[in-house]
Amino acid sequence: MVGVLKTLEETDLALKGQCALIFGAGGAARAVAYALGTLGLRKVTFVNQNVGRAFSVASQMHKVFPKTQFAVASHSQLIAQDNAPKETLSLVVNATPVGMPTQEGEPTNLESRVKNRASRTRIT
Repeated sequence: MVGVLKTLEETDLALKGQCALIFGAGGAARAVAYALGTLGLRKVTFVNQNVGRAFSVASQMHKVFPKTQFAVASHSQLIAQDNAPKETLSLVVNATPVGMPTQEGEPTNLESRVKNRASRTRIT
């Protein structure tokens, strides 16, 4: 979590009150969500293959940061523009193993759908 905060501080982004999207719901996603809650984001949305796991993480984070709205969107909701989150995203984070040297897959398919929504930066 400290590394995430330090990285975000180095970017000079004003994230308080903004919205973010996190791909994943594992340990890295939890650390990012905790950092974003600490920074006072208005809304953080998790996108994960296991939607139940994403709901569990969102619920846990909301208990710690009740002023931040933690939401969940499925991959299909994100791809279907009608059901995708409507707010402008200030940050998109890939906290999945997709794209790592030992993993197959291409993270750009879903990320390209939200790229136009991200107003400032993307940390992967």
